[in-house]
Amino acid sequence: MAFAELEDFIDNQVRFYSSGMYVRLGFAVAVNVNPDILLVDEVLAVGDEHFQQKCMDRIHQFQTEGRTIVVVSHAADVMRQICNRVAVIDAGNVISVAPPGEAIRAFRDRLIETGEATAAEHTSVGEDAAPATAQVAAPDRRPTGPIPVVTERRVAITACRIELPGVPERQHVFPGEGFNIVLDLKVKSRVPNVAFGCSVFTEHGGLVFDCDSAMVGDRYDLETGLSTVSFQFADLPLLDGRYTVNLRVQDTGAGTVYARQEPAATFEVVNPGRATGSVAIPFSVNLKPQQYGL
Repeated sequence: MAFAELEDFIDNQVRFYSSGMYVRLGFAVAVNVNPDILLVDEVLAVGDEHFQQKCMDRIHQFQTEGRTIVVVSHAADVMRQICNRVAVIDAGNVISVAPPGEAIRAFRDRLIETGEATAAEHTSVGEDAAPATAQVAAPDRRPTGPIPVVTERRVAITACRIELPGVPERQHVFPGEGFNIVLDLKVKSRVPNVAFGCSVFTEHGGLVFDCDSAMVGDRYDLETGLSTVSFQFADLPLLDGRYTVNLRVQDTGAGTVYARQEPAATFEVVNPGRATGSVAIPFSVNLKPQQYGL
């Protein structure tokens, strides 16, 4: 009861608990009997942020103890942080069994094929993140009939690259320096009301930044043919590290993703100064003696 934070309801009959309270209690019982194999179904989506973090801490504790954990969930980004093997299942069929980055790409490819992908589902890096024992992920909405296969998409990303204005020969970026992320598109049929999205991640899978052009009021109509899109960053506020970029082309209304590349490109930041950490924050120091009257 203490782990589930339900001490105030200990005298209530369980049948009067809400579904969230019931799942909290079930998870608390499961993790306190010290199982050799823990099977968890969507429990990480229950409760407030504090309780979710407590669940994650207990799972990480089990990992260090060498226990087997099988997590069933639709939360791809959360699962990426705790799993080292992912099975994607759609309507009872195994689509992919692979490391998290590869399996999540297969998961989202299937969502696009079935017309179910949304922009919110495309904000995770294609690199593998922290290890865990096992994960099973399935699409949010299961089809009731045969799954349609899309053989030709309306928009395709044909190339992605990082460009440094004025120094094309350099392979790294300095903190505070500007750089561009460029992608080439092939549009098979006209697509109106489009936004372009970009996500930047650390090499360990942590989300640094996510944006799309609609956030700044920019929406576009894609005409048939070839196009080039450029994300321009005037001042990179990052310190040393290697970063991965994911790109997507999405509808600004329903958020449907027409095309995406995960990962699209990588870049390295080299800090010539002595500051440490993750973010380059400009600062100055000023000493002003105080004047005291007699």
